[in-house]
Amino acid sequence: MNQNQLLNVEYHRAYRKLHYGSLFWRITSHLILFVIFAVFGYVFMERLTLYYSGFAASILQDRMPEIMLSGIQLLKQEAWVVSGQGIFPSPIMLQVVAILSVFIMLIAFLIKKIPLPIRLGAKVAAFMSLFGCLYFWLWGNHFPYDLYDFSVLYLSAETGMWFAIPAMLAFALMPIPVSILKKALLILFVMIYTFVFGSLRYALFLFILAKYSYLWMAMLYFVFGAFFDFAFMIAFYSYFISLAAPGIFKNRGIWRWLYSS
Repeated sequence: MNQNQLLNVEYHRAYRKLHYGSLFWRITSHLILFVIFAVFGYVFMERLTLYYSGFAASILQDRMPEIMLSGIQLLKQEAWVVSGQGIFPSPIMLQVVAILSVFIMLIAFLIKKIPLPIRLGAKVAAFMSLFGCLYFWLWGNHFPYDLYDFSVLYLSAETGMWFAIPAMLAFALMPIPVSILKKALLILFVMIYTFVFGSLRYALFLFILAKYSYLWMAMLYFVFGAFFDFAFMIAFYSYFISLAAPGIFKNRGIWRWLYSS
């Protein structure tokens, strides 16, 4: 350890807690922050879903001229989704995908050097693909969903995220002694990112289902759907905390002993 490190010892956090403002103010301010975003999302749901689905449809218009926007009722509000026709998988496609799924699952189980999150994701995706092959092989003619049904499910999940993300972030940011404006900007940034990225992802999903078959519907919805929104939300939250941490460590006025009131 050099001389500079000895002279700059970080304030130790053992047996200490963060304390800033009254508990009532912290709860009230963050509840108001959530309500602002929630009310905005609910009041402007029709316009937001129109932009969301319209942007996805505009991307696909040249390659999928048959698609159209359809109105639905969502949370007692008018909303818009993209509807169209997809294709069913061929027998050869089912055989090839089934073999590849088994191969991927074996690799994920046997090769431990692959990072655990990647192995878990590969197992889930391969299992869902294998199960989808089995379903379409036995009961493919009775598959009950089309692009419209998928769009309704997907948009329902995404609009749910528009309310869940402000709620979770407001709750997670409540103990952090950072200005409420910075917290609001973080939530706004995550919401904008979720809106834009979600619309692009929506267009990609529709293209895959329309051009490469309904076989991928379950995997796209459960593996690459709202789960990705949670992952990016956690990533942005973690980065925000990493930026705020140095200032919090240096501000000794907000630290209290655990046993103090």
